[in-house]
Amino acid sequence: MQFGRERVFDFRRFHRWAGGRFPMVMVLLAVFVVAFLLQQVAGWIAPGWVETYLALTGEGLRHGYYWQLLTYMLLHGGVLHLAFNCLGLYFAGREVEILCGPRHLVAMVASGGVVGGIVQLLIGSDGTPLIGASAGVCAVLMAFCTILPELEITVLVFFVIPLRMRARWLGRIL
Repeated sequence: MQFGRERVFDFRRFHRWAGGRFPMVMVLLAVFVVAFLLQQVAGWIAPGWVETYLALTGEGLRHGYYWQLLTYMLLHGGVLHLAFNCLGLYFAGREVEILCGPRHLVAMVASGGVVGGIVQLLIGSDGTPLIGASAGVCAVLMAFCTILPELEITVLVFFVIPLRMRARWLGRIL
């Protein structure tokens, strides 16, 4: 819509959530939860198998287990680890998906995770298997803070204390 020279921005056309398409953020969250449940079952059935073949280790990459660069992102150290990654992805990923599209969101999570895993191995892995989607979620959070730096958000410190800030400050804190 245009009124004279001033353009009115219609946000409804960007909210595809109501457009009948299932959001990719929800698909990623479901994948993380299902993978965590399968990780728990595999840990009971074959202890050590997940850490040897799916978690990211320098030793695994030396043996040619290159799939670990992707599979380690599906593993989590516990329910809280999974919950915090899912919360970060849900809140930032919804907006990033609307602005960048579902394919770019998945590429962002995957590439952020791969780069984060490689950097972690290079700067100081003590042989402990690396697990979690934290690097991919941080990539989405940084994209959110970069794309929408002036957006005012409320962060709940310790889930209790509301702290209002612009998204760019969240990016600087991360």
